[in-house]
Amino acid sequence: LMGESSGARLAAEALRASEHRLGGLVLISAASMPDTQLPQGLTPRFIHAYHGINDPTQSTSDCENSLLTFFGKSTMRKPGNCFETFGDEGHQFRRSSSWAEIYSNLLEAMDRNLPKATGRV
Repeated sequence: LMGESSGARLAAEALRASEHRLGGLVLISAASMPDTQLPQGLTPRFIHAYHGINDPTQSTSDCENSLLTFFGKSTMRKPGNCFETFGDEGHQFRRSSSWAEIYSNLLEAMDRNLPKATGRV
């Protein structure tokens, strides 16, 4: 599940409302995350969060703190999860190189964390 800006909060709320654990969550410029912690049983297999240093809507530290509040420090510090910043991005990521890095990280995370397809239908 992926969300950008206020869509990151929607993704977080969808995760909370889900009865099942999701494979992964990707949050870009996460704005106004829920301020209560996600129940442990709903933590996705991986969480990737990205934030632009030049984001005028929220500082990097405020964004990271809101993620730590929602997911918990131990979850966000778990190997395979990440909070990465991009020094040349603002709120809306525009550089192809940033998106290439995000998608590359996502493909690696999916390969490591999600079940492999059997080829059967």
